Amino acid sequence: MKDWEALAEWFHKNREANQTDYYLIQHPALLELIGEVSGLRVLDLGCGPGSLAIALSELGAEVTAIDSSPTMLNIARKDAERNGQRVRFIQGEVKEWEGPEANYDLVTAINLLRYLERPSRLIPVVKRALASRGRFIISDAHPILNAGGRPGELTERRVCEYFDRRESSMVFRDNGRKRQVRFYRRPLSDIFSLLTENGMVVTKFSEPQPKESLVAEGNQKYYEAGNRFPFCYLIEAMKWEGNNG
Repeated sequence: MKDWEALAEWFHKNREANQTDYYLIQHPALLELIGEVSGLRVLDLGCGPGSLAIALSELGAEVTAIDSSPTMLNIARKDAERNGQRVRFIQGEVKEWEGPEANYDLVTAINLLRYLERPSRLIPVVKRALASRGRFIISDAHPILNAGGRPGELTERRVCEYFDRRESSMVFRDNGRKRQVRFYRRPLSDIFSLLTENGMVVTKFSEPQPKESLVAEGNQKYYEAGNRFPFCYLIEAMKWEGNNG
């Protein structure tokens, strides 16, 4: 995740200023899926600039958020303070986290899995953290976004490499400088297998479309494209507890 350290400031400003697909599609879909959180204990893995952690704190959750990027966490802490929210932010690698066992009602991993070479290392952390009947929610860019014949183009997107499992990279322009961020291509079936083969039960799945009421100046292209193909996916899972529940 160190690739994001140099891009943290630019990423945050771009997301907030342009109300990109995260705010048009992913964030509202997450809040709808998560539902009522007042009084719940939440662990947000790979929290980035803290958008979801702060939103859940505003809704009454007790939130602990972890990220490896000091700059991302600095942004998150400032935004939380600006919004009058108390979120416990921790710097560290999510796959090495060793917090209290069976302590959290909800664990989230948003826009994280595609940056992990071995996402299976995350599952023991999640299972250890989840309380009985606790939920694990994953959301990430839909694999189809990076399977196009013309990456980056929203108007002409052709699927040609959906099942191509390999390391790849995205290029961003930060004040004229090109910066690369590595990620790993994998189809959705790999994510489902990751969960079910490691003692998790998938309870909900969605590929949300944008809500027309959230369209703002500057994000119309995401609205139009988001009604043609999915920008993200959401999965809710729980620990398998056999006949105990």
